[in-house]
Amino acid sequence: MTWIPDWRITVGTTVYDNVQSVSLTIGRIDIDRQCQAGYARMDIVNTGTTPFDIDVTDALKLEVKDSSGTYIDVFGGSVSDFSISARSPEETGFLTIGSVLAIGNLAKLPKALWTGSLTQDLDGAQLADIFASLTSLSTGEVDAGRYEMIARTADPIVMSDIVTLIADSGIGQIYEDKQGRVCFADADHRTVYLETYGFTELDANYAYPSSVKSILQIGKIRNSLTVDYNNNYGSTLTDTDATSIATYGLFAKHYQSNVKHTADMGDILTRDLALRAVPKTQLDSITFRLDSPDISNTLLDNLLNIFFGQPILLTNLPANILNGEFEGFVEGWTMNASPSRVDLKIYASPVEFSIVPPQWDTVTP
Repeated sequence: MTWIPDWRITVGTTVYDNVQSVSLTIGRIDIDRQCQAGYARMDIVNTGTTPFDIDVTDALKLEVKDSSGTYIDVFGGSVSDFSISARSPEETGFLTIGSVLAIGNLAKLPKALWTGSLTQDLDGAQLADIFASLTSLSTGEVDAGRYEMIARTADPIVMSDIVTLIADSGIGQIYEDKQGRVCFADADHRTVYLETYGFTELDANYAYPSSVKSILQIGKIRNSLTVDYNNNYGSTLTDTDATSIATYGLFAKHYQSNVKHTADMGDILTRDLALRAVPKTQLDSITFRLDSPDISNTLLDNLLNIFFGQPILLTNLPANILNGEFEGFVEGWTMNASPSRVDLKIYASPVEFSIVPPQWDTVTP
């Protein structure tokens, strides 16, 4: 039986269920960057004369019914733009379409300044302090953190810049959950989740064949790393891979990190070099048609419920693409739904790029 999407949009306290089309983007397409704010566009059909009760900055929640008819969260955020257009399909009068653009809470970080100081603490604890200072910011799960970061004196900085620096330094991820809340997953998060819950299996037989793509990129190579870290970035570590340099040429990176301790910085540098010295074939993307009559309810619900950082196992890939199987973590996705079709495009990274041997004293049991 073909699944037909049944959407529901809540803006403030007003519920709209006559939704014609939806498109949304959440997460990131590349593990080498932090997530940008998610966004969604939605068209609401108004066949009567009732005014739309929608204003910019209004909280918005987008839901859709799964295979069992239960509404599940798809996107959360706030209204950024709203427009109304008129159509007259019949003699009875005008039909109006309310077009809504909503954005996630990460969009607030580039517009705010962090003016406070930070004590030397774990990455998650520092980020929790920063998030708490922005009263309009809705936050979800914020991990305690794994790596100790340097202290910072009060010096105004764009909030997104300091948040990205801390998260990058500790190999963590800033992201939005499906309610639109800002969250932080520390370096241990994905390792612990995978060991606890395992992979969610997705059958590539039900994806568009032309959408299944792998990619090998020279731009992913790093074989000479230099990092300035510790207080005032006064300490420096360097590591190189001579074999990689001889094979591919020099691909150097010099950057700053807020990591405090030399042992931690050395572990991070060694891990990064081991992952990047030799280019690895990765999944580019894969697209499923959710309203296909052939898709099972189990697979449909697994796809509707995907989330950032979810471990997935893609099976039944062509034998010459990633050896027919892919283990990785969801990094982002786009969904496009019209009256005639619903497509879901998934971006994922190989599992080894997220697995870090856990420090169990920093992990909540």
